[in-house]
This record gives sequence, structure tokens and C-alpha cells, in this order.
Amino acid sequence: MNLSLLGTTIFLLQFQGLKSCVEEERAALLRYKALIESEGYHADHLLPSWIDDPLSNCCGWERVTCNSSTARVIQLSLRNSRPFASDGVRNSLWYVDLALFQPFVDLNTLDLSSNTIGGWIQNHGLESYLRLEQLEMLDLSYNFLNKSSLEQLSALTSLKSLDLRANNMGEALNWQEKLYPYLESRETIPVQELSVFESLDKLDLSSNALRDSPLTAQSKQPYNL
Repeated sequence: MNLSLLGTTIFLLQFQGLKSCVEEERAALLRYKALIESEGYHADHLLPSWIDDPLSNCCGWERVTCNSSTARVIQLSLRNSRPFASDGVRNSLWYVDLALFQPFVDLNTLDLSSNTIGGWIQNHGLESYLRLEQLEMLDLSYNFLNKSSLEQLSALTSLKSLDLRANNMGEALNWQEKLYPYLESRETIPVQELSVFESLDKLDLSSNALRDSPLTAQSKQPYNL
């Protein structure tokens, strides 16, 4: 992109009383859209306002909420951006590169529910971990994550609410079958893995086929720790 054109665009947006979103974050959102497209989905239908145009302010895009003062992204609602097949069966699980979200340094709410996520891509060193110091609410419900997936989230020191409903923490689910019913469970509550979230107030582990656990009940309410 021509730097003079970009500078003119930002000036015009500010002159009109609008704060343009941070370029690094806009680029990260477009990378996420490109990833959805590469998975074989019609990303322009799912995310129509996410366009690679310097006049398009990403703070106005659907599923994105910015701080009105800083224009930093503070909330991302990416629920069902990689939809289930109509029969509830998926040909393959999705392994997400958590580095995609690192530019969003002020993010406090992230919804990645219902995306058929089976785990995270293993990068080198700290790049494998989601390191967002401001993140307080994380929704990973209705995916296919097992307890080993929690390690890459262990750096979320400010996390207050974690929704893990309907995943595979009991490691009993054959992902090639429908989500329900679960197969025989093999695991109990991942207490050790969850103990790192010292700021956590709400946790939902329902519908995970966890053995010998009161959290196996099909409750819709988050559990207070």
C-alpha cells in the first residue's frame, strides 16, 4: 500500500471525527478472514464488511468492538465463523494458530465458540501460547478441545470467565461422529491444568463427559469457583 495514501486516509478519518483502527489489528483481522477462506468457506458471506480497503475502518466491522478512545479492538465475536456442516459432522478438525490474536493487546473478550476447533498449532517457544494480558472472558464452547489444549492458554493471567461447555475434556468423543451422545469417558476434571487461572471467577465444564464429577451434569450455568 502506498504510504502517502495511507497517511491521507488516516488524516481524513480523524478530520471527520473518526478514529481509524490500528493498522496492525486490521491486518490481523484480514489474516483471520483469509484463513477462513482457505478452509473452503465463503468468507465474504460470513464477514462481508471485512474488506481490504484503507477507507474501511475495522472498528465498524461486524463482530468487532473497539475502545472509542484508543480505537484498539477490545471484543471479538468469532462464533461460528467456521460453521458446522448441516448434518453436524465435520470432515476435519481445525487447529488454530494462536499467534493470530497476539496483535490485539487490549482485547478483553474473545468468543471462538462453535468453530470445530480441535486444538492449537504448535509454534516455537512462547508463540505457542495465547498471551493477552487484558483478556478476561474467553468462550471456547462447542468445540473439540481436550485438556491438553489448556496448556497454551495458561498465560492468560487476567482471565475471569472461561466457557468450555461441550468440548472433549473427558477425551471420550469420536469427532467423526455427531456431538451427542458421548462415548465412555476416560478423564476427570483437569484440576491441575485449570489451577493456573488464578483470577478465574466463572468456569463452565458441562457436557464434557468428565468421569466422577458433579460437573458432568448438563447445567447451562457457569460454575462459580
